[in-house]
Amino acid sequence: MRLPFLLLLLHFSFAAAAGAEEGGIFNATHSLNVQIAPSLLGSQRNLANAQESIPSLSDPFSFAYVRVLSADPSVDFRISSAKNASIIWAWGEMHAQEISQSIDFDSRCAPGKTTILQNGSPWGDFIAHFSLEGPLPLEKSMRISDNGYFSPPFSQEEFDRAEINEPNSSLPLLHVQINGTISARYGKREEKNLYVCETTCSKYGCATSCGCEKEVSLSSQTFSRALFGEKSFPLENKPARFFVLSPILLEQLATSGKFSVLSFSNRIFAKANFNPSNSPHIASLLGLESLRDPQYGFACIKSREDPSNEENFSFSCARNATRMLQLSGGNSTLLYSCTVSFNETSPQLGMLNSSLLLHDSFGDAYPFSFSSLSRNYTSQIPQGTPLSNGAQYFSGNLTHRPATGLTMLASHRNSDFSSFFQNGWMLLLLFLLLFPLWRFLRP
Repeated sequence: MRLPFLLLLLHFSFAAAAGAEEGGIFNATHSLNVQIAPSLLGSQRNLANAQESIPSLSDPFSFAYVRVLSADPSVDFRISSAKNASIIWAWGEMHAQEISQSIDFDSRCAPGKTTILQNGSPWGDFIAHFSLEGPLPLEKSMRISDNGYFSPPFSQEEFDRAEINEPNSSLPLLHVQINGTISARYGKREEKNLYVCETTCSKYGCATSCGCEKEVSLSSQTFSRALFGEKSFPLENKPARFFVLSPILLEQLATSGKFSVLSFSNRIFAKANFNPSNSPHIASLLGLESLRDPQYGFACIKSREDPSNEENFSFSCARNATRMLQLSGGNSTLLYSCTVSFNETSPQLGMLNSSLLLHDSFGDAYPFSFSSLSRNYTSQIPQGTPLSNGAQYFSGNLTHRPATGLTMLASHRNSDFSSFFQNGWMLLLLFLLLFPLWRFLRP
């Protein structure tokens, strides 16, 4: 019980160290994005460089826009099914506070005047639509607040069911689309100079007089602009699969000392912590840096190549779509394969326990452990040498497995032919091979 506990403790120590290192940059990026949310949502600056127009009585807006920008957390705009990402988005508009315009209602009178005056703050009404790739594409919609970020309404299980885009050999996509309107309410005052004629009659007859009269009307009016924005995010999902390449059949000679593990996943791994036979080693492929978007000012995380390997230890990954067959349920194709290899220079004997932690770009660790047998070369035992159980052994070769206490016979080119037949099972095997031949050759 102590050994599994120590391996588990080692896993957690590796994961905690990597998590603390990666967590700092993600936490700082998240804090900055929370701080700048008010400047992105409802901005009166044209951050999106949207087309501008001159405000008028029929449309008081000079510009309006909505944009899907990024996700938090994300790396190179990729998101992870293991993280509850928030969608960073922006909307903005600029409108006239007051617009007045002279309007000629009747050429016989002076022009009238129409004025609209802003009444209250503008507001947005938005609906987010989500589409997740998979054997059966999953679609959902939800109304979102105009003053806060939002998260896709999918569970981790739903994210993990998404399959890669096999024709393009690319990660599955989460497509986010925002539709909505930005509205502003105005009070409207119309002053009309209308030409009016009145007829008056008396006992002397009727007379008609005409002139211009001012007519004032008050009302309210709401103006809106329809908006649309969208963006797709590559999705890293599904658990990683591990296979031991070496030792083959989990057994090798101590002098070989080769350990190799292959992993298939839909995740881009940045770092490997390999602990073969209680000998920890670390290698990395990618580093992270936090950048500010020059146009909108939000923070995003980018990866950069930062390879580092120790002596006799290698870690490499490649895009290599591999079909994984399942005993139950549907088959799945995983996009990336990674290989971790180590050549032991100080061989050890016995049952060796090895552990591996692969860290993705988001700082999440994916553990794997296995046990293998390391045995020594065969050794000569003089004929008649007593063993622990009192039996006599033949003059031959012996391979010892210290961890299991097993002793296995091994043939060797220096063994004499007679010793080969001192095992009853070898005689039986020879009989089974020769008996059909004897039946075939007999008259």
